[in-house]
Amino acid sequence: RAGRAVPEAIAGATAFDSFYLKDRYGSRAMRAIWSDRAMVQAWLDCEAALAHAEAEVGIVPKAAARAIGKAARVENISLPAMREEFDRTWNPILPLVNALRARLPENAAKWVHWGATSKNIMDTGSAIQIKATYEVVYDGLDRIERALVVLARKHRDTLMAARTHGQQAIPVTLGYKVAVWIDEIRRQRRRLRESETRVLVCEFGGAVGTMAATGRIGLRIQERFAARLGLGYPTIPTKTAGDRFAEFFLVLSSISGTFSKIAAAIYNHQQTDIDELSEFSVGKVGSSAMPHKLNPVASGSVVLLFRLIKARAAAVLDYVHCEWEDDHRQ
Repeated sequence: RAGRAVPEAIAGATAFDSFYLKDRYGSRAMRAIWSDRAMVQAWLDCEAALAHAEAEVGIVPKAAARAIGKAARVENISLPAMREEFDRTWNPILPLVNALRARLPENAAKWVHWGATSKNIMDTGSAIQIKATYEVVYDGLDRIERALVVLARKHRDTLMAARTHGQQAIPVTLGYKVAVWIDEIRRQRRRLRESETRVLVCEFGGAVGTMAATGRIGLRIQERFAARLGLGYPTIPTKTAGDRFAEFFLVLSSISGTFSKIAAAIYNHQQTDIDELSEFSVGKVGSSAMPHKLNPVASGSVVLLFRLIKARAAAVLDYVHCEWEDDHRQ
Protein backbone atom coordinates (compact mmCIF):
# COMPACT_ATOMS: atom_id res chain seq x y z
CA ARG A 1 0.00 0.00 0.00
CA ALA A 2 1.36 3.44 -0.89
CA GLY A 3 2.84 5.25 2.09
CA ARG A 4 3.01 2.13 4.23
CA ALA A 5 5.94 2.17 6.63
CA VAL A 6 8.74 -0.31 5.98
CA PRO A 7 9.19 -2.72 8.92
CA GLU A 8 12.35 -1.94 10.88
CA ALA A 9 13.64 -5.47 10.23
CA ILE A 10 13.99 -4.72 6.51
CA ALA A 11 14.60 -0.97 6.65
CA GLY A 12 18.04 0.34 5.75
CA ALA A 13 19.51 3.83 5.78
CA THR A 14 22.41 2.77 3.55
CA ALA A 15 23.21 -0.04 1.14
CA PHE A 16 25.27 -1.69 3.89
CA ASP A 17 22.21 -2.37 6.05
CA SER A 18 19.59 -2.53 3.29
CA PHE A 19 17.57 -5.75 3.32
CA TYR A 20 17.70 -5.84 -0.48
CA LEU A 21 21.29 -4.72 -1.12
CA LYS A 22 23.33 -5.65 1.95
CA ASP A 23 24.62 -8.97 0.57
CA ARG A 24 26.32 -7.02 -2.23
CA TYR A 25 28.26 -5.05 0.40
CA GLY A 26 28.88 -7.63 3.10
CA SER A 27 28.24 -11.20 4.16
CA ARG A 28 26.11 -12.92 6.74
CA ALA A 29 29.24 -14.20 8.49
CA MET A 30 30.75 -10.74 8.83
CA ARG A 31 27.47 -9.19 9.94
CA ALA A 32 27.20 -11.83 12.67
CA ILE A 33 30.69 -10.98 13.94
CA TRP A 34 30.15 -7.21 13.85
CA SER A 35 26.52 -7.00 14.96
CA ASP A 36 25.61 -4.96 18.03
CA ARG A 37 24.81 -8.14 19.97
CA ALA A 38 28.19 -9.64 19.12
CA MET A 39 29.95 -6.41 20.07
CA VAL A 40 28.21 -6.25 23.44
CA GLN A 41 28.92 -9.94 24.05
CA ALA A 42 32.61 -9.31 23.31
CA TRP A 43 32.59 -6.50 25.88
CA LEU A 44 30.92 -8.81 28.39
CA ASP A 45 33.50 -11.52 27.67
CA CYS A 46 36.17 -8.95 28.52
CA GLU A 47 34.51 -8.04 31.82
CA ALA A 48 34.17 -11.72 32.74
CA ALA A 49 37.76 -12.54 31.75
CA LEU A 50 39.04 -9.55 33.73
CA ALA A 51 37.17 -10.61 36.86
CA HIS A 52 38.52 -14.17 36.60
CA ALA A 53 42.07 -12.92 35.96
CA GLU A 54 41.89 -10.67 39.00
CA ALA A 55 40.50 -13.54 41.06
CA GLU A 56 43.51 -15.65 40.08
CA VAL A 57 45.88 -13.06 41.58
CA GLY A 58 43.77 -12.55 44.70
CA ILE A 59 42.20 -9.15 44.05
CA VAL A 60 38.63 -10.24 43.30
CA PRO A 61 36.88 -12.95 45.39
CA LYS A 62 36.55 -16.13 43.33
CA ALA A 63 32.83 -16.36 44.08
CA ALA A 64 32.36 -12.84 42.72
CA ALA A 65 34.30 -13.69 39.56
CA ARG A 66 32.13 -16.79 39.00
CA ALA A 67 28.97 -14.73 39.44
CA ILE A 68 30.22 -12.07 37.01
CA GLY A 69 31.13 -14.72 34.45
CA LYS A 70 27.73 -16.36 34.74
CA ALA A 71 25.84 -13.07 34.37
CA ALA A 72 27.95 -11.73 31.50
CA ARG A 73 25.63 -12.86 28.71
CA VAL A 74 24.10 -10.49 26.17
CA GLU A 75 20.66 -12.07 26.69
CA ASN A 76 20.79 -10.73 30.26
CA ILE A 77 21.24 -7.17 29.03
CA SER A 78 18.63 -4.79 27.58
CA LEU A 79 20.29 -3.25 24.52
CA PRO A 80 17.61 -0.53 24.18
CA ALA A 81 18.19 0.46 27.82
CA MET A 82 21.94 0.53 27.22
CA ARG A 83 21.42 2.73 24.18
CA GLU A 84 19.21 5.11 26.16
CA GLU A 85 21.83 5.45 28.90
CA PHE A 86 24.57 5.89 26.30
CA ASP A 87 22.63 8.73 24.68
CA ARG A 88 22.38 10.37 28.10
CA THR A 89 25.92 9.77 29.41
CA TRP A 90 27.98 9.70 26.19
CA ASN A 91 29.98 6.83 27.66
CA PRO A 92 29.59 3.54 25.75
CA ILE A 93 30.81 1.15 28.48
CA LEU A 94 29.23 2.63 31.62
CA PRO A 95 25.74 1.44 30.56
CA LEU A 96 27.16 -2.07 30.10
CA VAL A 97 28.83 -2.01 33.52
CA ASN A 98 25.67 -0.73 35.19
CA ALA A 99 23.51 -3.33 33.44
CA LEU A 100 25.87 -6.12 34.47
CA ARG A 101 26.04 -4.90 38.05
CA ALA A 102 22.25 -4.82 38.19
CA ARG A 103 22.23 -8.59 37.55
CA LEU A 104 24.55 -9.29 40.48
CA PRO A 105 24.41 -9.26 44.27
CA GLU A 106 26.19 -6.28 45.83
CA ASN A 107 29.21 -8.32 46.98
CA ALA A 108 29.91 -9.28 43.36
CA ALA A 109 28.65 -6.17 41.58
CA LYS A 110 31.30 -3.92 43.10
CA TRP A 111 34.08 -5.93 41.41
CA VAL A 112 32.82 -5.45 37.85
CA HIS A 113 35.29 -3.45 35.70
CA TRP A 114 37.86 -3.26 38.51
CA GLY A 115 41.02 -1.48 37.40
CA ALA A 116 39.85 -1.06 33.78
CA THR A 117 38.77 1.89 31.68
CA SER A 118 36.19 1.99 28.89
CA LYS A 119 38.75 1.89 26.08
CA ASN A 120 40.36 -1.24 27.57
CA ILE A 121 37.07 -3.07 27.17
CA MET A 122 36.20 -1.63 23.76
CA ASP A 123 39.59 -2.23 22.14
CA THR A 124 39.93 -5.72 23.59
CA GLY A 125 36.39 -6.48 22.47
CA SER A 126 37.33 -5.32 18.97
CA ALA A 127 40.34 -7.65 19.06
CA ILE A 128 37.98 -10.56 19.84
CA GLN A 129 35.80 -9.62 16.85
CA ILE A 130 38.84 -9.19 14.60
CA LYS A 131 40.09 -12.63 15.63
CA ALA A 132 36.83 -14.12 14.35
CA THR A 133 37.15 -11.98 11.22
CA TYR A 134 40.55 -13.49 10.42
CA GLU A 135 38.93 -16.93 10.14
CA VAL A 136 36.26 -15.69 7.74
CA VAL A 137 38.90 -14.04 5.56
CA TYR A 138 41.11 -17.15 5.58
CA ASP A 139 38.13 -19.26 4.53
CA GLY A 140 37.38 -16.89 1.66
CA LEU A 141 41.01 -16.85 0.50
CA ASP A 142 41.13 -20.66 0.59
CA ARG A 143 37.94 -21.07 -1.42
CA ILE A 144 39.01 -18.57 -4.07
CA GLU A 145 42.48 -20.11 -4.34
CA ARG A 146 41.04 -23.60 -4.81
CA ALA A 147 38.78 -22.36 -7.62
CA LEU A 148 41.67 -20.57 -9.31
CA VAL A 149 43.92 -23.64 -9.07
CA VAL A 150 41.28 -25.67 -10.93
CA LEU A 151 41.06 -22.94 -13.56
CA ALA A 152 44.86 -22.66 -13.95
CA ARG A 153 45.25 -26.41 -14.46
CA LYS A 154 42.36 -26.60 -16.91
CA HIS A 155 43.75 -23.77 -19.03
CA ARG A 156 47.49 -24.27 -18.69
CA ASP A 157 47.71 -24.55 -22.50
CA THR A 158 44.92 -22.14 -23.48
CA LEU A 159 46.62 -19.44 -25.53
CA MET A 160 45.71 -15.79 -25.27
CA ALA A 161 47.38 -12.49 -25.98
CA ALA A 162 49.37 -10.86 -23.22
CA ARG A 163 48.83 -7.11 -23.00
CA THR A 164 51.21 -4.40 -21.89
CA HIS A 165 50.12 -0.75 -21.73
CA GLY A 166 46.75 -1.85 -23.09
CA GLN A 167 48.28 -3.23 -26.29
CA GLN A 168 48.70 -6.82 -27.41
CA ALA A 169 52.21 -8.08 -26.69
CA ILE A 170 53.21 -11.75 -27.11
CA PRO A 171 51.21 -14.91 -26.31
CA VAL A 172 50.71 -16.30 -22.82
CA THR A 173 48.30 -18.91 -21.53
CA LEU A 174 45.25 -18.30 -19.39
CA GLY A 175 46.74 -20.81 -16.94
CA TYR A 176 49.81 -18.58 -16.56
CA LYS A 177 47.65 -15.50 -15.97
CA VAL A 178 45.64 -17.27 -13.29
CA ALA A 179 48.81 -18.65 -11.68
CA VAL A 180 50.01 -15.07 -11.20
CA TRP A 181 46.79 -14.36 -9.28
CA ILE A 182 47.21 -17.49 -7.15
CA ASP A 183 50.76 -16.54 -6.20
CA GLU A 184 49.62 -13.08 -5.11
CA ILE A 185 46.76 -14.49 -3.04
CA ARG A 186 49.24 -16.77 -1.26
CA ARG A 187 51.45 -13.78 -0.45
CA GLN A 188 48.44 -11.94 0.90
CA ARG A 189 47.56 -14.88 3.11
CA ARG A 190 51.08 -14.88 4.54
CA ARG A 191 50.87 -11.15 5.23
CA LEU A 192 47.60 -11.68 7.05
CA ARG A 193 49.01 -14.59 9.08
CA GLU A 194 52.13 -12.62 10.02
CA SER A 195 50.00 -9.73 11.30
CA GLU A 196 48.11 -11.84 13.85
CA THR A 197 50.63 -11.62 16.69
CA ARG A 198 50.71 -7.81 16.40
CA VAL A 199 46.98 -7.27 15.89
CA LEU A 200 45.35 -9.81 18.21
CA VAL A 201 46.41 -8.19 21.47
CA CYS A 202 44.38 -7.26 24.55
CA GLU A 203 44.41 -3.84 26.14
CA PHE A 204 44.55 -3.48 29.92
CA GLY A 205 46.25 -0.56 31.58
CA GLY A 206 43.55 1.43 33.29
CA ALA A 207 42.95 5.15 32.99
CA VAL A 208 46.14 6.12 31.13
CA GLY A 209 47.89 2.78 30.66
CA THR A 210 50.04 2.77 33.80
CA MET A 211 47.94 0.22 35.74
CA ALA A 212 47.62 2.74 38.56
CA ALA A 213 44.67 0.88 40.09
CA THR A 214 46.40 -2.49 40.21
CA GLY A 215 50.08 -1.64 40.68
CA ARG A 216 52.80 -4.14 39.86
CA ILE A 217 50.36 -7.04 39.94
CA GLY A 218 48.69 -5.50 36.91
CA LEU A 219 51.14 -7.18 34.54
CA ARG A 220 50.11 -10.58 35.89
CA ILE A 221 46.46 -9.63 35.51
CA GLN A 222 47.08 -8.55 31.94
CA GLU A 223 48.74 -11.87 31.08
CA ARG A 224 45.88 -13.91 32.55
CA PHE A 225 43.27 -11.60 31.03
CA ALA A 226 44.77 -12.11 27.57
CA ALA A 227 45.09 -15.88 28.00
CA ARG A 228 41.44 -16.25 28.93
CA LEU A 229 40.42 -14.42 25.76
CA GLY A 230 42.86 -16.25 23.50
CA LEU A 231 44.75 -13.02 22.77
CA GLY A 232 48.31 -11.79 23.11
CA TYR A 233 49.30 -8.95 25.43
CA PRO A 234 51.40 -5.84 24.80
CA THR A 235 54.96 -5.33 25.98
CA ILE A 236 53.93 -1.91 27.33
CA PRO A 237 50.28 -1.27 28.25
CA THR A 238 48.83 1.75 26.46
CA LYS A 239 45.56 3.19 25.20
CA THR A 240 47.17 4.58 22.05
CA ALA A 241 48.23 1.58 19.96
CA GLY A 242 46.07 2.25 16.94
CA ASP A 243 48.75 0.85 14.66
CA ARG A 244 47.54 -2.66 15.51
CA PHE A 245 44.04 -2.19 14.11
CA ALA A 246 45.37 -0.02 11.29
CA GLU A 247 47.72 -2.82 10.19
CA PHE A 248 44.82 -5.25 10.05
CA PHE A 249 42.71 -2.89 7.97
CA LEU A 250 45.55 -2.06 5.61
CA VAL A 251 46.30 -5.74 5.01
CA LEU A 252 42.61 -6.28 4.25
CA SER A 253 42.74 -3.29 1.91
CA SER A 254 45.70 -4.83 0.10
CA ILE A 255 43.87 -8.16 -0.20
CA SER A 256 40.89 -6.27 -1.60
CA GLY A 257 43.24 -4.69 -4.11
CA THR A 258 44.30 -8.14 -5.31
CA PHE A 259 40.70 -9.19 -5.81
CA SER A 260 39.95 -5.90 -7.54
CA LYS A 261 42.81 -6.56 -9.98
CA ILE A 262 41.43 -10.03 -10.75
CA ALA A 263 37.89 -8.68 -11.13
CA ALA A 264 39.06 -5.87 -13.41
CA ALA A 265 40.86 -8.40 -15.61
CA ILE A 266 37.69 -10.47 -15.96
CA TYR A 267 35.68 -7.30 -16.62
CA ASN A 268 38.07 -6.11 -19.33
CA HIS A 269 38.48 -9.50 -21.01
CA GLN A 270 34.69 -9.76 -21.28
CA GLN A 271 34.48 -6.71 -23.54
CA THR A 272 32.68 -7.50 -26.79
CA ASP A 273 35.74 -6.90 -28.99
CA ILE A 274 38.00 -9.04 -26.75
CA ASP A 275 35.59 -11.74 -25.53
CA GLU A 276 38.18 -14.01 -23.88
CA LEU A 277 36.66 -14.43 -20.41
CA SER A 278 33.20 -14.33 -18.89
CA GLU A 279 31.83 -14.26 -15.38
CA PHE A 280 28.47 -15.63 -16.50
CA SER A 281 26.76 -18.79 -15.28
CA VAL A 282 23.33 -20.27 -15.89
CA GLY A 283 20.51 -18.13 -14.58
CA LYS A 284 22.34 -14.81 -14.57
CA VAL A 285 20.78 -11.94 -16.53
CA GLY A 286 22.97 -9.41 -18.32
CA SER A 287 20.63 -6.56 -19.22
CA SER A 288 16.94 -5.88 -18.66
CA ALA A 289 16.74 -3.93 -21.95
CA MET A 290 19.27 -5.58 -24.31
CA PRO A 291 19.20 -9.39 -24.27
CA HIS A 292 22.41 -9.67 -26.29
CA LYS A 293 24.41 -8.04 -23.48
CA LEU A 294 26.19 -9.93 -20.70
CA ASN A 295 27.10 -7.12 -18.33
CA PRO A 296 29.92 -8.15 -15.94
CA VAL A 297 28.30 -6.52 -12.92
CA ALA A 298 29.74 -8.96 -10.37
CA SER A 299 33.30 -8.13 -11.42
CA GLY A 300 32.47 -4.45 -11.47
CA SER A 301 31.04 -4.72 -7.96
CA VAL A 302 34.31 -6.16 -6.66
CA VAL A 303 36.17 -3.16 -8.07
CA LEU A 304 33.61 -0.83 -6.46
CA LEU A 305 34.01 -2.51 -3.07
CA PHE A 306 37.78 -2.07 -3.26
CA ARG A 307 37.32 1.63 -3.94
CA LEU A 308 35.04 1.93 -0.91
CA ILE A 309 37.58 0.15 1.29
CA LYS A 310 40.51 2.14 -0.10
CA ALA A 311 38.69 5.41 0.63
CA ARG A 312 38.58 4.48 4.32
CA ALA A 313 42.29 3.79 4.64
CA ALA A 314 43.09 7.43 5.41
CA ALA A 315 40.58 7.52 8.27
CA VAL A 316 41.99 4.28 9.70
CA LEU A 317 45.52 5.70 9.58
CA ASP A 318 44.27 8.61 11.69
CA TYR A 319 43.74 6.03 14.44
CA VAL A 320 47.52 5.66 14.57
CA HIS A 321 47.85 9.41 15.07
CA CYS A 322 46.62 9.49 18.66
CA GLU A 323 47.75 12.42 20.79
CA TRP A 324 48.48 12.42 24.53
CA GLU A 325 47.61 9.19 26.39
CA ASP A 326 44.24 9.10 24.63
CA ASP A 327 42.46 11.16 22.02
CA HIS A 328 38.79 10.99 21.08
CA ARG A 329 39.46 12.72 17.73
CA GLN A 330 41.13 9.61 16.31
